Amino acid sequence: MMPLFLYPMFFLTFLCLGYYVYQDYKYREINILPMFILSIFAFIYNLIFFIKLGVWQSYFLQIILTSIFVGVIFVLGKITVFAYIGEGDLLAIIFISITTGITILFAPFVFLGALICVLFVPIMLFLYNLFAKNSADYNFVNNFLLMFLGYPATISKINKFHTPLEKIKDKNGKINKEVNFIPNTDPKLEIYELKKVAKINNIKKIWVSPLIPFIVPIFISYLIIFVLSFFDWFSYFGKFAILYI
Repeated sequence: MMPLFLYPMFFLTFLCLGYYVYQDYKYREINILPMFILSIFAFIYNLIFFIKLGVWQSYFLQIILTSIFVGVIFVLGKITVFAYIGEGDLLAIIFISITTGITILFAPFVFLGALICVLFVPIMLFLYNLFAKNSADYNFVNNFLLMFLGYPATISKINKFHTPLEKIKDKNGKINKEVNFIPNTDPKLEIYELKKVAKINNIKKIWVSPLIPFIVPIFISYLIIFVLSFFDWFSYFGKFAILYI
């Protein structure tokens, strides 16, 4: 069972992450000021208790390791768009390491849990397209991949929460559609140009991929990992693993 002093910070962190989910869905950006203020308060609050318990070194180690971990992810995101995660989302992981000092790897586990949550999205999209009988006019491989990555949407309803999976090109009066699997993290201009071409050529639908804010799976993962920590399940997993080493 976790010490009682950890619960207030969990509750405040949970509220803060929930607020960021709302912000990201509505405005597509996060105001980090509440996160920054809570982090300062949580650092002082946690440090007082951890010093009394004689485990303040582990708390500092957690913050340092998480910061290194997040730094690596940030660099990978600069190298390739396929590894890109928003700066606000990465700051949220560091924020969690400061406010929720349960175990050294708590925050990285939250991040990995969020990645696992994201893996369910393609499965859900595929099942949706399968039951809705959605298909595209491409070869089998491209059509199969499109069913996992997105769905057909009315062009007039496409907004900043979508990234187009098709490109429409007007070549000498002939319209060509091409599959585009490279995600666009800021698709406003692309969508604007797409709508212009679609309106001129009377194109109603294209395949798009939903841009789900990563703070959503972080929020879900935070709750799950906290519950697992509450029941000390990680210790049971560790003991079970040792039996086979």
